[in-house]
Amino acid sequence: MDLAKVVQYDETFPVEILHRITGEPVGLVMHVASFESVDAQKVERSIANRRMQRQFAAQQSGKEDAGIDFAEAQHEILTEKAIIAVKSWDWADGLTWSGKAPPKCDDSGKREVLLHPNASWILAQVINAGSRIENFTGPSVTSA
Repeated sequence: MDLAKVVQYDETFPVEILHRITGEPVGLVMHVASFESVDAQKVERSIANRRMQRQFAAQQSGKEDAGIDFAEAQHEILTEKAIIAVKSWDWADGLTWSGKAPPKCDDSGKREVLLHPNASWILAQVINAGSRIENFTGPSVTSA
């Protein structure tokens, strides 16, 4: 067994998006890399650095409380990791988004879908899948 290959963080796992109420597949499959992937870790470090710089600047200007909210920071990190982790998606024929053809799987399209106020249930499924190490072990992972 090659221990360096037990977990494949940069490979993708197919996440079949399930209807929030019925639990049935909706016809959208998102191919998600691990939240421990190289890209996801870069995003997390970037956000942490930006927040630390803001905190430092606030302290230098005499403000005791720079208003850094841990829950807000964690939400930002998870959301940005989800956006970077979705490497591709497959929409079933006839499936639409806001009455139109599905958006492209680029940064703008991923933000449109994952950050839509009525799609937190989709974002939650991506976060759950990207955070589970078992999704990136064994034969279920594929090259990104």
